Amino acid sequence: MNLTKLIRHDLQCGLFRLRCLLVPPLAALPCLLCLRITDSAGCKSSWAGYMMYCFMGIEPISVQDTMEKAQFPILWLILIIGCLYLHLDYPLNDLSLTGQQIIVRSGNRRNWYLAKCVWNLCACGLYFLMVSLTASLFTVLTGGDLSLNCDAAALKVLYLGETGGKTLPPLTALLLSLILPYLTVSAISLLQMTLCLIMKPIFCFLIGIILLLLSVYWDSPLILGNGAMGIRSSLLISGGVAPGPAAEECCLIIILCMAIGSWMFKRSDILGARD
Repeated sequence: MNLTKLIRHDLQCGLFRLRCLLVPPLAALPCLLCLRITDSAGCKSSWAGYMMYCFMGIEPISVQDTMEKAQFPILWLILIIGCLYLHLDYPLNDLSLTGQQIIVRSGNRRNWYLAKCVWNLCACGLYFLMVSLTASLFTVLTGGDLSLNCDAAALKVLYLGETGGKTLPPLTALLLSLILPYLTVSAISLLQMTLCLIMKPIFCFLIGIILLLLSVYWDSPLILGNGAMGIRSSLLISGGVAPGPAAEECCLIIILCMAIGSWMFKRSDILGARD
């Protein structure tokens, strides 16, 4: 089997699973809160507004703030962690079922792992597509604008005035609400999958959570997670995280995980992966 057939196999077996039905309820939580906030302010949110709120994140907080004000981006964490959790088990499960036979037939471990990387990126894309469709449903049901145009009044209310009451260009709204969050989550998900080659999946999952928790307290562009927080972007606030370096870092991690992971898997004990 060549790489194309391996990718097709993974997309058929690992992309559309019953657990995908959990995504709309997860996405509905921030959308419901967004609707409540805009209704109380007497304005409507567009599709871009719902998406901007889903991946708004929070300004950097201190441990003292967490203890005193119970301030924490719970819904943001749930939405991001949900994607990491849903995609945690497929590579090892596939390896324990038919994966070893497929590796023998293809005669190329590297291609098997690269196919899993492509599956991972597509699975994250499907997750964000379902989040987008959920936001679209809320937009239609509430009479909002199904577009990338984000109402200045609604955005000011949702982002606590951080936007200065200005209207964001459509491409900026798309970048902050979809592209950067997707790249960030994909990078963490691939890092998680690569680490599964050397440690138990539960520990890899915890490392992903720790990275997200670190990004809550520090706004360094070097910490994965900041790219998925629109409120941290330099496009909205001075001294914020620049979208260019954040996207470059995510792409670099994705490429490194694909390269290092395929090298490690070629030399790993696949019989031990079933334990």
